[in-house]
Amino acid sequence: MIKKNYKLIVGIIIGAILTGTTVYAATIISSINVGYSNESSKLVADNVQDAIDETYKKLDSYKEYIVNDNPNRNIIKAYKYNEDEESSTYCITGEEKSCFITSCYDNYAKDSCPAGTIIEYKVNENNTFKFYVMFDKGKTLLLQSQNDTINSVAWYSEKVDNRNGPLTLLEALEKETSTWVNVNSQTYEMGKTIFALNSVYTGCSLSLNCDINVYALDSRTAYARVITVQEALALGCKQYEETCPNWMFNNVSLNKGYWTMSARSTWYDNAITIYYGRIVSNDPNSSVGKMIRMRNTDYLLGARAVVEINK
Repeated sequence: MIKKNYKLIVGIIIGAILTGTTVYAATIISSINVGYSNESSKLVADNVQDAIDETYKKLDSYKEYIVNDNPNRNIIKAYKYNEDEESSTYCITGEEKSCFITSCYDNYAKDSCPAGTIIEYKVNENNTFKFYVMFDKGKTLLLQSQNDTINSVAWYSEKVDNRNGPLTLLEALEKETSTWVNVNSQTYEMGKTIFALNSVYTGCSLSLNCDINVYALDSRTAYARVITVQEALALGCKQYEETCPNWMFNNVSLNKGYWTMSARSTWYDNAITIYYGRIVSNDPNSSVGKMIRMRNTDYLLGARAVVEINK
C-alpha cells in the first residue's frame, strides 16, 4: 500500500459496498437512496453516504500505519534482535550468521521496530555505524550506538559537583559527532524536556525516583546526547540487577560502563551509569556501587551516542 495513494482504498471499499447494486451513469441518485447492506462491510453505517464518510474517517486514523514509500536511504541494513544466545538463531550484534534482515523501518506504525533492532546507519559520507533502536516513535527512530562513541570521558571535570550537569561529557560527545549530518539534530533542555516516563527531572533518589532537578541546563541543540535514567528504566533496567536487555551492555567489559545524563540526588559527587547490565552509582550499600564514583578527571567512562533518525 503506497502512502500517497492510500485513498484509492476508498474506491475498492465503495466498490465492495455497491456490489450487486445497479447504478446507471446517466442517472443522478442520492447516495442515501442507493441500496446498501452493512452485513459484510463491518461498518456501523446503514447507508452508502454514511459508509463513505465512515470509511474516510477510518483511513485518516490509519495514516500512521501505512507503509513508508520513501525510507531513509542512509539506513544500510537492519537486523532482528534476538538475545537468546543458547538458541541457534540469536542475533545481538548483527554480525552473527543467524541474523535475519528486517525492513521494519519501512512501516510508519509506532513500535514496528522493536527495541534492540540493529540499524546499520550511514551518519555521513565517510562513516557507517551500528545502532540499537531504543524507541520507535512512528516516523522516527531513537537509537543508541552499539559501541562507545567515546571510550573515556569525565561526566564533569571541573570539580566533583553534579549540580553543574554533564557539561564535560556533552561537549566531548557533541564534538565527536559534529559531522554526523545524516542524523536529526535534537533540541532539548535538561530539567524541562520529557525523555521518558513523563519525567523531566535530572536527579534520582536511591530508589530511582527521579523527582528533582539536581541540575538544569539551557537549551542545547546537537546531533547526539546520552541516555537518561528514565529511558533506561523504560527499557527494563533496574538498580543493581542485571535486567537491562543485552544490547544495552553489549561490548561493555567487567568494571566498565557508560554514562547516563542523570545524577544522584542523594550525593552531589555522583552521576549515574549503566554498568554491566544494571543502573548503578556510588550507593555505599553496594559493593558494585562503591566503584562507580564521579571523580574529577581520574574516573572516566564511555559515552554512547543517542541519535534520532527518520524512517
